[in-house]
Amino acid sequence: MKNKFFSCLFLLPILCSVLAAGENLLPPAPGPLVVWQAPAFMGKDFWVWLNMPERYAAAMQKVLQEPMTQDTVKTYDLGTSLFEREKPLYNRLLIREIALFDGDRNLSSLASVDGWADQAQIKYLERVCDGDPSPQSACFSAPALAGKDQGAWIAFTFAQPQRLDKVIISSGRERVAGSPDYVHLASRFVLQAKINGSWRNVPDTERKGNVHPEISLSFRPLSSDAFRLYVYEQSTPLLVSCQKLLEKDFPKTTPFCIGIRASRPPFNCFEDTLYDSEGYQQWKEQHPNFIGFDAASEWDNEFINFLAFPRDLDKIMTRSGSSNTVKKTIQEKIFQPRDRMSALAGLKTYHQAIVRHFFADTEKLIFMNCLMAFNHYAMEWGGGMISIETTSSGSHRHQPQMMFARGASRQYHKPWSWYIALGFNGRDDNGKLVYTDPVYTGQRSGGPDWGISPSLNMRDRYMAYLSGASHLRSEVWPHAYCQDKDGDGIWELSPHGEVMKEWDDFVRKNPRGHSYAPVALCLPFSHGQSPIMGGKIWGRIDAARSDHQVEACLRTLVPWNAHRGGQEWAYSNNPYGDLYDVILPAPPSGPVSLEILRQYQILFFAGDIDSSPEFAKRLQKYVFQGGTVVFNTQQLNAHFSSDFLGAQLSGRKLTLSSPVKSLLDQTLIPVPQAYSLEELKLTTARPILLDSADKVIACSQDYGKGRVLLTTTDFLMPDDIGRLDLPNHSKWSKGEPKFPLLEYLFGRISSEVLPFSLTGDIQFGVNQMPDGWLIYLINNEGIYKKIKEPQRLDPNKTASVNIQLKKLQTTAIRELRSGEAIPWQQDSNSFTVKVAPGDVRVYRIFCEKDGQ
Repeated sequence: MKNKFFSCLFLLPILCSVLAAGENLLPPAPGPLVVWQAPAFMGKDFWVWLNMPERYAAAMQKVLQEPMTQDTVKTYDLGTSLFEREKPLYNRLLIREIALFDGDRNLSSLASVDGWADQAQIKYLERVCDGDPSPQSACFSAPALAGKDQGAWIAFTFAQPQRLDKVIISSGRERVAGSPDYVHLASRFVLQAKINGSWRNVPDTERKGNVHPEISLSFRPLSSDAFRLYVYEQSTPLLVSCQKLLEKDFPKTTPFCIGIRASRPPFNCFEDTLYDSEGYQQWKEQHPNFIGFDAASEWDNEFINFLAFPRDLDKIMTRSGSSNTVKKTIQEKIFQPRDRMSALAGLKTYHQAIVRHFFADTEKLIFMNCLMAFNHYAMEWGGGMISIETTSSGSHRHQPQMMFARGASRQYHKPWSWYIALGFNGRDDNGKLVYTDPVYTGQRSGGPDWGISPSLNMRDRYMAYLSGASHLRSEVWPHAYCQDKDGDGIWELSPHGEVMKEWDDFVRKNPRGHSYAPVALCLPFSHGQSPIMGGKIWGRIDAARSDHQVEACLRTLVPWNAHRGGQEWAYSNNPYGDLYDVILPAPPSGPVSLEILRQYQILFFAGDIDSSPEFAKRLQKYVFQGGTVVFNTQQLNAHFSSDFLGAQLSGRKLTLSSPVKSLLDQTLIPVPQAYSLEELKLTTARPILLDSADKVIACSQDYGKGRVLLTTTDFLMPDDIGRLDLPNHSKWSKGEPKFPLLEYLFGRISSEVLPFSLTGDIQFGVNQMPDGWLIYLINNEGIYKKIKEPQRLDPNKTASVNIQLKKLQTTAIRELRSGEAIPWQQDSNSFTVKVAPGDVRVYRIFCEKDGQ
C-alpha cells in the first residue's frame, strides 16, 4: 500500500489525487494571487480573426450569414514591404565624377585609374575624373545585375604618395528628366587607402543609405600612393511610408490587422531606408481600431533556417532576391553564431530590423512563433503581441507553446494570440514526409479529410479561449471550413466549419474567467529552447546538462507522444494540469517586478539561473511575502545565503540509494537509474525527501511567510540521459528516461495549488471565476487520424473522471457545451463524468461567495 501513490502517478490514471495527511510541500497561501488578464479591445477581451477574401463572396454568401463570420478581426495583406517605391530591377555602378583633394588642390587628374565590377566591365573609366559631373559624362558598369546590387570599385594610383583630406563623389542619374529620384546612386560605400600593400578603410568615410547625388567626405589628412572608392550598393533610396495604407479602405467599426512580409524572404526589413514616421502617426490616429502589423510571421523559423544556420547562405539569399545590403548585414551580424549569446545577439539584430521597418511602433507589432520559444524575446525587445502557431504531428506544438506564450504575456503584460494551422506534418502512405491541409472547396491544393482532424481543431479552439489568448486566428480559411455539398456553387460548412460554428457559439455565450496558472517554470534568458523539438539549443548549438533539465521538465509536464508513429499527435493527457507558465525572470531589462512574481504561488527554476545581487534580493522578498521557490544545488551561487537556504553545500558528491522516501506523506519513490547528488549540511532547513541511506534529496526552509525548497540530485535527472549530440537525442524521442523525482514534485505541487482533485486519464485546466471555478477536460486518447484519411474515434478510450471538490461549498454544476446540469454526491462532495475520445467538456462549478 505504501507504493500506491507512486504506482498510480506513473501508470495513470491519476490527476492530483488527495495525498495522505501530513505536512504540505507549500506554505499556506498568504492571499489571492495577482491577476493579469489582457485588457479588452473595442469592448471585448477575445476576438476571432478571419480573412474575408472578396473573390469568394458569391460562393460564401450563405456562410457569411453565420454568426461566426460576424464582428471578427480582419487581416489585409499588403505585400512584402511598406516601401513607397521599390528598388530598380537592374543595378549598376554609375559614377559621374570623383574628385580627390589636398586642401584646395584637385589631384584626380594626376592618377592612373582602374576599376572592377562584379560580373561586369566598367565602361568609359576616363570620364570619372574629366571635370564634367553631368550624366552624359559618366562611367558605368555593363552589364547591370538583375535583382541585386553590383559590388564595384574605382582605384586611383599615383606615381608618388599623395596627401588627401577630402573626396567629392558624384554618382547616379535622374530617374527621368527633372525627377527628384535618382537611380544607381552610390548608396553604400567607403574610401580606402593602400597601406603597407593592403587596402584599409579611411576613417570617417564609410556611408550607407546615401540619398545625395553629390556627397563630400572630409577626413583627417592621409598619405598613400593609391586610393579607391569601394561601392557595395547602388540603389534608389527606399522610403517606408504609409502610401500603401492610404490606398486601402479599412473598416471603421471592427478591428483590423495588416499583413506585411518584410521579415520573410527577401528580408526587406534589413534594407537601408528612410521613414515617413509623421505620416504614419497621422494615419494611425485616424484608425483607432487598428490592432497592428502582422510583422514577423514565423520569424523563429526564418532565423533558424534562413538567417543563422543555412547550409549555403549566399545561395539562399540569391534565390530569395535579397540585396547586397541584406546579405552584408546577415553575414556580419547573424550568420553562424558561435554560441548561445551570439545567437541571441543575432536574433536581436533581426528583431530590431523588423521594428525599424514598421516605424519603430513596437506596441503595434505582432511576432508569431512556430518552432522555437522566442515569445519572451519579442516582448523584451519591444513587441505588442506574440502569437503561437499550432498544427499536428511530428512535434508538441500545443501545450508547451501555450506555456511559453501565456507566461510571456503575463510577464510583460501584453496580449497573445493563437494561430491554428490545419496542416498535417507527417508521412503519407508512401513514407514521404509531407505537409498538407484539409481543403473542401477545390480552390487550392489539399483534399477533404486531409490535414488535421476536426477533433484537434476543436481542442485547439477551446484551449486558446480558456487558456487566456486574446485572439484566435484560422489558417486555410475559407477552404478548410466550407464545402459545396449540393454542387450549386454556394458553399456550406465543412466538418471543420461545423466545429468552428459550435465553438464560436460557446464563446459568445460563456464568459471566461482568469486562466489559473499558479506555477511558473523559470528559465534563463538565453535558453534558446524549442518547446517542440527539444535537443539542440537555438536549433544547432549543443545543449548542456542544465538545458536538458528544461526539456526534462517540459517532457514531464507534457508527456511525449511519439509512439503514435504516422498517427496524428499533439496534446497529451497528463496528471499535472495546464497550471504551469514559463517565464524568464531575469531579462536584460532587469529582474521582473514583485507584482509579476506574485502572479505565481511557486517559482520552479529549470536550467541555469541568471542571477545577480538584485535578482537574489528580489527572490528573497518574494519568498518573505509568501511565495515558494524551488532550486537545485547546481543552480546556486554566492548571492543565495545559507540563512535564506537553511543549508550549506559540503562540496562532496554522493550517489543516490533507491528508493527515495517522502517525509511529507511517506510515499516511496523507486529510482531505478543512477543519480549523483550534492551533500548538504542542514542548518535551519528540514529534510523532506531522503534516500534509503538517509541522504538528503530535498529540504524545506521557511523564510518569512514563504518557503525555499532545495533539491540535491544533479538537475533532478539521472546521470545517463542518452545521446546529447542529436537534435532529439536517442532515448528522449521514445519517451525515456523517466524523471521520478520531477514527477513526484510536480504531482505534489499540482495537488496543493488546486481547491479540488481529479482522477482519470485526462488533460485538464482551470479558470478562476468570480463565483467559483471552470474546469475543462480534454481526452486526447482514442483519436486516429492519418494524413489523408478521415478521423476515427475509439469509444473504448472514453475517460472516466472523478472530481473531488474538497472544501468547496458548491451550489450548482453545469456542463457548458451541452448546458446540462450535473448532479454531485453531497456526502463526498464529488461527481464523476465521462469524456469521449477527442472530446472537450467544460464544467462550471458555482460556489457560495465565501466557499471558493
